[in-house]
Amino acid sequence: MERAGFLLTLYQTGRVALPAGHELPRPEQVDGDLAALDALARASLPPGVPRLHLGTARWAAYLLYGAISCYAFRDWDADRVRRILEVPCPSSDGVWGAEVSYSADLSLQYLPDLFQLAHGIAPEDPLIAGLLKVAREWPLSSVGIAAVDADVTLNLGGFIEAASLRTLYLDRIFSRRATSRLANPQVAGFARAAIGLHDVLAPEIASTLPALEVH
Repeated sequence: MERAGFLLTLYQTGRVALPAGHELPRPEQVDGDLAALDALARASLPPGVPRLHLGTARWAAYLLYGAISCYAFRDWDADRVRRILEVPCPSSDGVWGAEVSYSADLSLQYLPDLFQLAHGIAPEDPLIAGLLKVAREWPLSSVGIAAVDADVTLNLGGFIEAASLRTLYLDRIFSRRATSRLANPQVAGFARAAIGLHDVLAPEIASTLPALEVH
């Protein structure tokens, strides 16, 4: 498999092949995959999906590729792992809005799967610590990571007001049974509005909401 297609291959098969030399893909090598994933996401979400911020999308692809490499090559030292996972997002305007959250999510949506693979590693391992830090910074992408789901201080301001991304967020909470995310009163209110009169379709979610909603 060519590295240029690692994102689409991951999307299609759930697998990634890593080269022996550990080289990261060049920006132009991931742009095609990002465009394809962007199109797929837009086809499955309600209208109003934010525009693609290519710089953010590339950064997230590199971060994911690096994080997978850190998991695969366990002989890498702690400093190398930290350097890979602590590269900051280069938002061009410094604003962490819906465009940035959406663009990062094209790659970071795989964080819960990677964290599940790495769950047997010691909690103090730099890979686990790094993944948890990234997961807390990108709450749209990290639904299903229990330690993050229980964090009521998550900043949702980057995406929660965008209806398309809010729908995506709620779908993930419902499908992954991440009910602790509903401890946020704002999210609980949106969840109640989404369920409406159809509690029977989501009984676990509906039974959680009354105790969490703020009136």
